[in-house]
Amino acid sequence: MIFDAVVCAGPHHQKVATMAIRSLQTFSRPEKIYVITASRNFEYFGMLKGKGPPLVMIDEDKLIEGIDIGTLREYFTRRGADPARAGWYFQQFLKMSMCHLPEVSNHYLIWDSDTIMLQPLSFFNPDGTPLMNPADRYHQPYFDTIRKLLLIDRLVDFSFISEHLMVRKEYMQQLIDVISQKGGTGSWPMTILDLVEDEHLSAMGFSEFEIYGNFVQRRYPGSYAIRKLRSLRSGAKRTGPVPGPKDLYLFSRKYDYVSFEVWTRPLKWKFLSWKVETVFRYAVASLTGLFSRRVAGRLKMISNMLE
Repeated sequence: MIFDAVVCAGPHHQKVATMAIRSLQTFSRPEKIYVITASRNFEYFGMLKGKGPPLVMIDEDKLIEGIDIGTLREYFTRRGADPARAGWYFQQFLKMSMCHLPEVSNHYLIWDSDTIMLQPLSFFNPDGTPLMNPADRYHQPYFDTIRKLLLIDRLVDFSFISEHLMVRKEYMQQLIDVISQKGGTGSWPMTILDLVEDEHLSAMGFSEFEIYGNFVQRRYPGSYAIRKLRSLRSGAKRTGPVPGPKDLYLFSRKYDYVSFEVWTRPLKWKFLSWKVETVFRYAVASLTGLFSRRVAGRLKMISNMLE
């Protein structure tokens, strides 16, 4: 199945986002990788061009007509909410709005910019059915907002929030149409924000993954399949926000992908024990790689991601 990948990279994620993009180039091979970011970051991410699938830069302030980070911060201020939180909502709207670009494939993979893929992964069944990775999470404010927008409750017993999501453009377009109709003449991002409760606006009042997943479950049940991947959200608690090759190799022995949240700082005892283990395991792997083609191949792929 043909698909594109979409990564939304903010100012605090440049280093790990570079690794995330390289991991997509190494292990998933989309047709194109769209990087949504501020125009001032184009040169930084442009260094990745020519190393895999074509890289396409998208200016975050020009993707949604009438909506940029400045207008969202002003909105948050008017409602007495924390304007610093506007960026968290903005990146969700940006990823949703990619469905309106005609050059984007019929399917596109939303991939979190702090998440590094460590194994070759497919995102479709042999029959072309998109694969969803279920998560064990639940946050009621997400579903309060979904109910106001779509008049539906939570329709599955798992979460769709798992650091990536394969989107069908047609379905996302339909979802945005429904939201737009709810808001009348206003822009659909503002319609969403208007329906987030004041007490949750400065925190987590909306999830693009949850609303898309439950919308598809209601309208097109059976249009996706479930598969469980091995993942870790708290990679930065062991390595800090930017992992090295030894870290990634050790993670790759156990996980399909690992996330590194930039605001997470490593626990001292975990950091020290992890460093000792990585040095030992990497040394053993390097020696083993002299005799094992499989181990040598994995070491080379990890190394390629950091070039």
